[in-house]
Amino acid sequence: MKIAPDCTYSIGQLVISNRSYPARMKHKHLISEIPDIVVYVVKCHEKVLYVGMTGIGVINRLRNHLGSNSPLGKAIKENKPFSDDWMVDLYGMRDRASAYNIESQLAHSLSPALNR
Repeated sequence: MKIAPDCTYSIGQLVISNRSYPARMKHKHLISEIPDIVVYVVKCHEKVLYVGMTGIGVINRLRNHLGSNSPLGKAIKENKPFSDDWMVDLYGMRDRASAYNIESQLAHSLSPALNR
């Protein structure tokens, strides 16, 4: 399955965001324009670390990971400051059903290291 992300940001851009960084893709979305329902893929270079989805916005979800004992949150904290440069591909979704479907397909095809 080949699905192209809508935009890509670094962890650092999203977590310390003032919501005005431009994306690193041909589409110049601002962080404030990212929809609340997204599927996200966290990568270190080309290694896929985590695939997730959120309905509360990716910034809030990443901050939740950082405040918890989740595998992704622990990995980000343990690899600071290098993890600030990990990239997050974002796939905007219209609804949760579509998001769950795409998340499942991506997790299956990408075999992320940190998903349970």
